[in-house]
Amino acid sequence: MKTRKSNILKIVTFILASVLSISNCQAQDTIITNSNERISSKILEVTTSEIKYKKMDNLEGPLFLILKSEVAKVIYENGTSDVFNKNTVVLDDELLKTSRENPNSLTSRGNNVFVEIPDEASRAGEKYFLDALKEWGYWNIVTDKHQAHFIIVFDIDKKAMLNKSAAVTLKTREGSVFKQSKYYTSSSTVFVGYNAFYAVAKKVVERYFKNEFH
Repeated sequence: MKTRKSNILKIVTFILASVLSISNCQAQDTIITNSNERISSKILEVTTSEIKYKKMDNLEGPLFLILKSEVAKVIYENGTSDVFNKNTVVLDDELLKTSRENPNSLTSRGNNVFVEIPDEASRAGEKYFLDALKEWGYWNIVTDKHQAHFIIVFDIDKKAMLNKSAAVTLKTREGSVFKQSKYYTSSSTVFVGYNAFYAVAKKVVERYFKNEFH
């Protein structure tokens, strides 16, 4: 009988220890930096300029400091949160789910977009492409990838000589492609100031974006 009670006591003790262990693992704060690095931590103090914390996997270890200007968001163990950089679009669980299951919704009017230029040939048309996008005004163009909901890759065919051909690829912040245009071609004529880079950038916005998104 004593042996049976002893075994029951051991089982109960094990279950309680497991529950406490799980609870401790879940009771953590999460610091999300502007570059979307996630730091599992125990926050000890938030001052006017910095956050003091210990890493969750080493609570007996050193104290760390991070500037609030480097932090997009903090999610506390009780489920509440503080946003420190409103310009950063945080790749949280909700946005990651959207990016993976319904990436087309990232292109909603008014969302932030970052334009990526893959090579020097495309760089020559970058200014004209950005100007055409700004004139259209459908999305907010940002200069920091971490502030974007999605990315546009603007690509001018470097093999073309007089005529210029360009296409765009839309991808998520994680790098998954979800839309691609065909190549649009323009030539140097008096009507475009003999500037094929300007003409092809304008054509991509007029012929592709304005038809695809409205």
